[in-house]
Amino acid sequence: MKDEIIWFRIQLTNSQKEELLNEEEKNKSARLLKRIQIIKLKDQWYKNKEIKKILNISSETCKKWIKIYIEEGLKWLLTTKNKWRVWVLTDEQKRIILERVKNQPFKDIKEAQDFICKEFWVSFSKCRVGELLKKNWISYKKPSLVPWNRPDEEVQNNFIDNTYKPLLKEGEENKKHVLFSDPTHKVYNTITWSCWQLKWKENTVKLSSNTWRRRITILWAINIITKKLTSIVTESNCDAEAIKIELQELRNEYNDGKEIVLILDNARYHYAEIVREEAKRLNITFNFLPPYCPNLNLIERVWKFLKKKLKNIYFPKFENFYDKILCFCQNFKDYEDEINTLLGQKFQII
Repeated sequence: MKDEIIWFRIQLTNSQKEELLNEEEKNKSARLLKRIQIIKLKDQWYKNKEIKKILNISSETCKKWIKIYIEEGLKWLLTTKNKWRVWVLTDEQKRIILERVKNQPFKDIKEAQDFICKEFWVSFSKCRVGELLKKNWISYKKPSLVPWNRPDEEVQNNFIDNTYKPLLKEGEENKKHVLFSDPTHKVYNTITWSCWQLKWKENTVKLSSNTWRRRITILWAINIITKKLTSIVTESNCDAEAIKIELQELRNEYNDGKEIVLILDNARYHYAEIVREEAKRLNITFNFLPPYCPNLNLIERVWKFLKKKLKNIYFPKFENFYDKILCFCQNFKDYEDEINTLLGQKFQII
């Protein structure tokens, strides 16, 4: 119907032409006269884009009143009542919007507004469109990035049930020290994050950024039972030698001779011969996560927690940045309540 409305000619009968002429003569409303002119021009083979220029109206307005005249007749073409103001969507319209969002999410409110207007022939303000989307369980949020070659859910659940839970039980029984480990890197720069601030562009908080490419490497591991963090903060790159030093630090931390089990990812330096030999000498066992499953590594949550502590802070010197991270690691126990909540036993399956 929409394409037909754009291109086809309205063939008015003589009686319809007389009706329009009579209404044109007795009507003094410029708004209603424009509507009549739309229909008369359409009867004369004018295209919508030509009518738009002649009457100085939008394409949507032109199509709207042609549609109303075809479907409802002259009475509703000339109505001054706001019959066409729709405040709610029908169940079928809601279903169509949900299907569209599932297949192709709206990038912004304007795109949603245009879709509703073109699909249902109703016009909403941006504010109203936002309200309608929220009421229909549609929210504005970032997509979640997941590895393209992640294993299926069965593999992830199998790791949780057959590897993690038995190790957790042994840790609770104090038979072994079970830790999650994963080196991380933080580039020296300001982390911007949404926050409550004054309205309007001129009141937006402005934070300085750094152009230096220096970065910090954090070699850390967290005990899943005691929530104790063992860490090494350095400017050096993460390689087999760095991992070897981390293993020695862990054995110094846990010097009771019990086996240490490290749950970690499949980075190449974890498979290096010198790392394997050092782990064997120190009675440390590696237990590898399924490939491309950062969601199963609890240390990733600690990294996100650290980023939260660094957000919206400008560090004028690299030393300030370094000290902030070092202080976080050294005083990790001060965040006990937050960490207990953060390191729950539920995993997100991706």
